[in-house]
Amino acid sequence: MEKVNIDVKNIEKIIGESVQSIDKITYGYTNEIYSINGRYILKICINERNKENFKRASLFCQKYYKNINCPKVLYSCLNTDNVWQIEYEFEGENLFFKWDRLNKDEKEDVVKKICKELRKIHEISVMDVFKSNFKPEDWKSKFKEDIFKKIDYLENKGISFDGLYEKIKEYITQNLDVLDETDFRVCHTDMHFDNIMIDDDNNIKILDYDRLRISSIDYELNVFNIMSKTPELVVNDELKGLVKEEDYSELLSMIRKNYPEMFKFDFLNERLNIYALKHYLGLLGIVKEKDRVINALIEIVDEKI
Repeated sequence: MEKVNIDVKNIEKIIGESVQSIDKITYGYTNEIYSINGRYILKICINERNKENFKRASLFCQKYYKNINCPKVLYSCLNTDNVWQIEYEFEGENLFFKWDRLNKDEKEDVVKKICKELRKIHEISVMDVFKSNFKPEDWKSKFKEDIFKKIDYLENKGISFDGLYEKIKEYITQNLDVLDETDFRVCHTDMHFDNIMIDDDNNIKILDYDRLRISSIDYELNVFNIMSKTPELVVNDELKGLVKEEDYSELLSMIRKNYPEMFKFDFLNERLNIYALKHYLGLLGIVKEKDRVINALIEIVDEKI
């Protein structure tokens, strides 16, 4: 991780006013994020491996701001060792904080808006965002490779559980061919509720495009699937211990109603299981709630094995 230095005088030139307050926002793992004067967001890339993703996300928002409900970038610095940008702050709060206060109709309406934004992202040409396309065989093999690498990493860290990793490898070997069917799109892939802002009128803004990927369109469901089953593992840290699983249990069905095309795949359940295995293995190395992650992994691999 890089040490962050904030050039206040330069920021004042960019925003055209004196800096009265700089408040750190603690969301995110790859960027440091600050609120400037309660009106601007300063994002600084602190992870060397994320720089290209950060640049792509910044350019994406600058190019598609008028079409997609994403942040409006005021200034970006993308061609130096220090990669950062300033964007206008959206008035509202993180959707995780408001979700349990919404009634059923309001939740349905918010999900409808989320699906509308997803559709607009998915309609963008892959070649307009990425330099190369993705082959179906690469899509399938990459999941196996990534999952097996995560297992090796965890074992090398001494994070192992009797027989679990063998069951996961067996599940992947038995079910990997379900990923043969593909519909590649530009996908956000990280639209959990920390990355969605909502105002008093339930208007939304979609944040954090660092994980834009060429993905089969159903992979977009992964984060919603994880939220519907284990929201406590993805909810904002301030809400851990307070989240109610029943508040998220209908999330996938609401998305299906508003965006059925993402559910059109054969063997969708097995596909979502493979996506979830990769996701949970990634969480296993960083979260404190390891027992909950282990239980989620066991629920998947014991489903057929």
